Amino acid sequence: MTDGLETEILRGGLEVLTQLEPEWRALCEESPYDQPFYRPELIRTYVQTFAVQSALVILTLRLRRRLVAVLPLVREIACVAGIPARKLRSPGNVHTCRFDLVHEPGLRDLVIAALWHALKKDLGWDVLELSSVPIGGALASLVHLAASEGFPTHAIRAATSPYVALPSDGDPFERILGRVDAKFRSNLRRRMRKLQAKGPVRLVHNDAAGERLLRFYELERSGWKGDARTAIDQDAYTLRYYQALAREAEHFGYLSVYSLECGEETVAMQYGLMHRGRYFVLKTAYDQALGHCSPGQLLTLEILRDITKRQCVELDFLGLPMEWKRDWAPRLRPHADWYVFRGGVGAVLHLIHARARRTTGRTLRKWKRMLRHNETARQGTAR
Repeated sequence: MTDGLETEILRGGLEVLTQLEPEWRALCEESPYDQPFYRPELIRTYVQTFAVQSALVILTLRLRRRLVAVLPLVREIACVAGIPARKLRSPGNVHTCRFDLVHEPGLRDLVIAALWHALKKDLGWDVLELSSVPIGGALASLVHLAASEGFPTHAIRAATSPYVALPSDGDPFERILGRVDAKFRSNLRRRMRKLQAKGPVRLVHNDAAGERLLRFYELERSGWKGDARTAIDQDAYTLRYYQALAREAEHFGYLSVYSLECGEETVAMQYGLMHRGRYFVLKTAYDQALGHCSPGQLLTLEILRDITKRQCVELDFLGLPMEWKRDWAPRLRPHADWYVFRGGVGAVLHLIHARARRTTGRTLRKWKRMLRHNETARQGTAR
């Protein structure tokens, strides 16, 4: 091991996170992992909302007393197929989008080896669960190291998130439009004319958690999400999380709420984060009564126009590759949920995971065969 290298495992409540925040934040800003999802204020926001009763376990690595890596985890007892297990997991859920190990550039192999050594010495877990890790992320390498030492491991495909890389030369906005399908561009022009016929159209940007955010919640609830009971303000915990996230993002200067206005009406909105030249789309909403004008896509069009002027390098749609995102001819960023098992309980859980994966695979293949058969039958009937 390198001289002056010190690993520490901090255990407790939010106080162990709070005491690290200034160093942690500085490490984010100096590393390739300076995205909002890796910063301590958003990890704290998640814990305060969804894991307030859980114990925190934070692994740190220092080189000559300087923080060079930090890995926050949540410790809990969880039942898998009726089997109670001691779990260490990443502090996140569907709302937190992405997770990885924050570390100083140039020390990746050293950091991974040191933190895995500390983890396997800690006897307090049967399964390590690391969710929504980008493929090629540091934590994927940690799991590979565990596998090389004989620990059972498992990976499940998670969200494949679309993103648009923004050109840095020429006319970036026109180059982006040049990538998308000609029919889609034509539809955008036609729908913008339809919307402009109803009143002047303009883009409004807001970086404060105030009235505009309240309007976003109302607009989201007024559409299909409200009918499905999945709108943010229809669940107390979800609303608490996004309100707290907005306060933190506003405080640190990366909250970004976009609105598309037509006359006096708000027809579409995005609740996002703009940080270090990247714009992240957290949530979208639009007026369904104007669905024939595609206000959500027109908003995305105007946001792309705006962020290219701000010299952003990327628009990250986050989440799943839904059809409206695919219209923008994005690149794809795959993620995975990684598992490491150990001990007798871990061995049983690994078998359960492997069996479930085989069963799911067989079911999906069966469904695909049925869909192909049905589609062939429909085409035959049509002929």
